[in-house]
Amino acid sequence: MSLPNGEDITVTTVTQSGTDEYNNPVYSRTSIVRKGAFAPTIGLESTTGQDQVVSQPQVLFTGQDADDVAAVVTSKSEITVRGKTYQVDGEPEDWRSPFTGWHAGLVIPLKRTTG
Repeated sequence: MSLPNGEDITVTTVTQSGTDEYNNPVYSRTSIVRKGAFAPTIGLESTTGQDQVVSQPQVLFTGQDADDVAAVVTSKSEITVRGKTYQVDGEPEDWRSPFTGWHAGLVIPLKRTTG
């Protein structure tokens, strides 16, 4: 099952690709765009010393899109959707029915802090 009315979600993976002349790590970024579903949340506001808003939405990918994303996403990946970039916050999880075993897709928890 795919999400024919899903929205474009960009998954950017950051990997160490080598070192520079001072032996510091050099990173490369690789991005893929797949159709998915975005589940927003209400941001939590913190006022301890500064105003911050923390949002913790999720994205869901199904079918071949889920397989493609599962192959590249890590805990250091970034997800861009609706013009905002989020950090992956934890491990991506397979979403399966406990009654039928049906594999609904891949759920990825996200986090974004502003302020």
